[in-house]
Parts: sequence; C-alpha cells; structure tokens
Amino acid sequence: MRICKADDCDTKTLAASGYSKDHCAKHYMRLKRNGTLELHTYQSKTGLCEIEGCFEKHKSKGMCANHYHSYHHHGDPLKAPRRPVPEIPTYRALHQRLTTQKGKASDLDCVDCGGQAQEWSYNHKDPNEFIQTKLWNENTIECAYSIDLDYYEPRCKSDHISFDRAA
Repeated sequence: MRICKADDCDTKTLAASGYSKDHCAKHYMRLKRNGTLELHTYQSKTGLCEIEGCFEKHKSKGMCANHYHSYHHHGDPLKAPRRPVPEIPTYRALHQRLTTQKGKASDLDCVDCGGQAQEWSYNHKDPNEFIQTKLWNENTIECAYSIDLDYYEPRCKSDHISFDRAA
C-alpha cells in the first residue's frame, strides 16, 4: 500500500485502481484539473465572463460556459466557441450586469413613488436602444433596452409596469 506524496496527506494512493501511483483521489484530481496540488478556486469579480466583449454570466475560472468549454477542450478560451458570443448583450445578460454593477434595485427607493424599489427599469431615453423579442406567458413581446447602465432607474413593480405601458 502506497501513501499520497502530497505534503500532510496520509491517504492511500489510487495505485490499485490503475490511476495514480503517487497521489490519493483528491490530489490526483487537483493535478488533473489545475496542474497543481493546491486547491484552486476562482470567482469572477463582476459575476460576468472576463473575456473582452462577452457579457454572459460567469461559470468557471472567470469565463462563461462557452469560453470555459473552449478553454477546457482546446486550451484557449477564444478557440472554437460552441456558439457565437453575441456582439450585443441580451436583455437578460444586461440585467445581470446591472445588478452586479449597480446593486439590487430593492436596496433603493422607487424613483416614482418613493417606496421600496423591486426592479431596474429602462427609462427609454437612449437614442441607441435595442429591441429583443421575448416569449412571456405564451405571448411574444418586444423589450426595449439599452447597453448603457445610466439609462436604468429603480422602480417598484406597479410603477415599472405603468411606466413601460406609457412608453
């Protein structure tokens, strides 16, 4: 019986299973995943992919699922993405970025009634706004949004609905 060669580890190696003669399962997987015996954890600072021009949600090692897949399988996050990364962030990705960078709307007061806000609301003042078609409650609706976060204001749900209907 062999003991793991990692410092301060007295666990049996995986020699009997044919995987590793020198390391236990935990240290074998760390070597395989990270190339080191050290525990490696990484958290994106913004919660979004750190690849320039990508606004998708962070999955692992600072990258979205597409870039991480390319990194994991090809060694390069920019090589052969499974699907093209949109040049313009989607409505959902933009709202995730809004919450990450401006905080929760519920921590602020509604700009219309002064009560507690619940959602970020686009004020429809951006001359370069985008439109995304969405399926909502079995109906197709068009959502206007801006990629400039300065065009968003905190609103309660009822004022948000009233404001969007009037726009």
